[in-house]
Amino acid sequence: MHRAARNRLGTIVVLAAASAVAATSAPSPAAPTLPSLPEGDDECTATGGDGEHCAVSALQMRGARKASENYKPPVIHYRAGRPDAKDMLANGVWLERWHSPSVYRHTDNIFPTDLTSKPPHVARMVLRAGQRFPPRGGSVALDQHVMYVVAHGALRCESCKGKREVLKKGELFFSPLGASHGPFVNVGKGEAILLAATAGKFAYRNAKSASGSGYTLGQRVLRINGWGPSGLGPNVETQRCWKSGNIGVTNQPEIGPMPNIMSVMMHSDCMIPCHEHLGGATYFIIEGELLVKGDGGPHYNKTYRAGDTRWVNSGHIYGPEFTKIGGNVRLVVLGLPGLVTPGQCQG
Repeated sequence: MHRAARNRLGTIVVLAAASAVAATSAPSPAAPTLPSLPEGDDECTATGGDGEHCAVSALQMRGARKASENYKPPVIHYRAGRPDAKDMLANGVWLERWHSPSVYRHTDNIFPTDLTSKPPHVARMVLRAGQRFPPRGGSVALDQHVMYVVAHGALRCESCKGKREVLKKGELFFSPLGASHGPFVNVGKGEAILLAATAGKFAYRNAKSASGSGYTLGQRVLRINGWGPSGLGPNVETQRCWKSGNIGVTNQPEIGPMPNIMSVMMHSDCMIPCHEHLGGATYFIIEGELLVKGDGGPHYNKTYRAGDTRWVNSGHIYGPEFTKIGGNVRLVVLGLPGLVTPGQCQG
């Protein structure tokens, strides 16, 4: 080998060794890389989705807990049929759980935003005709606030707010921490589905009978007694939307630790424009399919179907939300009404 060639080779080896030393001596990052929000169907499919799972799911976010206790993604999709845990109770009732990536603290049961400012834990109970939850004992209590939503069928609560109540699809029951309630019994002929949202992991215990005001203080039964106007105006609610039935809203203002609750009915060919929810929001899809632009990236539509739950972070601007032509959507939203932000959504 010529001397010049050997010199060039020696220089290359020295530079390579220096680069390796610099790489090994460079400071390591303080925390592992956080999951990013996929953009586009190809990336979603590559991660095992079906082309529409473009929002970060609770399962994908487990690693975020080690990286940062305060990290919150823009959107989390709790997809029906894909729970983090699934158990059959003693009487055959299925209990499914979706975990939150946020760290739960007991101080999370102080403000009305505790079920919206951070991603909640979500539980889903599936009861056949005549089955009850819990499977044994009488009333139950939780060491945290809980919001129940009937997603399908009809359930009789043996003691909700101190008396027997029948809750139908789309109706809710809120119980503050420590207040006893239930059990819930499926009084229909078919399947009934009960959802529960909590700040921490859904865990219940048997409690004394929920009789007397001391056991039921702060509990609320929330029913749908007709639909009021959306207030969006004729520029948003088009003639086609009006012909199909337009957008109906029922609003229950926050009371004590219970968050503001909106029940929304969107008829065919209707849409809600670009907006955000101050303090965050939790969506329960009761009927139909809701299409949201901006959840899977600025140029993609994300579809949420009946049985799905959606959490959106405060400050995440997205939209529009719209229905499919020929299909209605019914949903329940925990959180303040959306703040319309015209012109801030991309695409």
